[in-house]
Amino acid sequence: MYLLAVVWIAMLSIMPPSHYTGAWDRVPERHRSLVQSIHVDRDSGGQSRRSTMSVHLTPRGNDGQLWHEVGHIVAYSDPKLEADWCRRFWRGGRPIGTLPSSYPVQAEAKDEGQGCPEDFADSYKEMLEHGCLGDHDRSHFMHDRVFRPGEVSACQP
Repeated sequence: MYLLAVVWIAMLSIMPPSHYTGAWDRVPERHRSLVQSIHVDRDSGGQSRRSTMSVHLTPRGNDGQLWHEVGHIVAYSDPKLEADWCRRFWRGGRPIGTLPSSYPVQAEAKDEGQGCPEDFADSYKEMLEHGCLGDHDRSHFMHDRVFRPGEVSACQP
């Protein structure tokens, strides 16, 4: 009985709030399994934590917020993946190629070294949302190294 309760509690800790269920369902199962817990924190602003492999979302967040934070978890789980991304798409704190949003540049300006991880997470989010990125090299990397065939929809820019 005790073991059943522990398993049930563990399963509950990785279920997203109901308004995130559709977004969670689009995350590949092997990526969902990396997330140890999901929390709704009024003041989090949306974040992920490497130390606990947890995702913290805002109460009124959107699908993109969940996908972005799961993107961080995917990168945390494979430091070589993130290092390869940074080596290929960032030099001297500046991006190479087209970014999916301006957020990585803003993050880099605020905190040196944060642009590349934010770029990876934003790119992960865009792949789940659109199936591709505006930058062919980044899309190719994501298709080759992050997503397996069928895990993201066909490109819908």
